[in-house]
Amino acid sequence: MRGHDKLIALRMEGKTPKCVSLWDFEMDTDWARWGEQPRVCVKGDPVIDMDLRIVVGLVVHIETHCPKRAEDILAKCVDCGAIIVAASSTPPPALDPYGLTPSKSHLFFRHFENINDNHHHVRIG
Repeated sequence: MRGHDKLIALRMEGKTPKCVSLWDFEMDTDWARWGEQPRVCVKGDPVIDMDLRIVVGLVVHIETHCPKRAEDILAKCVDCGAIIVAASSTPPPALDPYGLTPSKSHLFFRHFENINDNHHHVRIG
């Protein structure tokens, strides 16, 4: 994981961001430099080894190119105490250079009786 160290430091100071993004592809993780939304790069990390205690009580957005991995990371975030998790997957640019394929999305809402909604397919654009 890359970018999580700044989020840990923020949480240790008693500050809680509104949300965090987990990116399963290369992403600039220097979010603190510009005061942006926290983002963590998890590309290549086995889900079982991810220490996602950083998501406790947060809204989490997951972006990946693999639907199965999106589901696995979502489940890990739920297990670690995230309150809302939205995971989406789109084909990699090499397979869909014009972004024409609809994303596959999975949603989890802890405060609405733990609803886990895996039936939404969203197309943006």
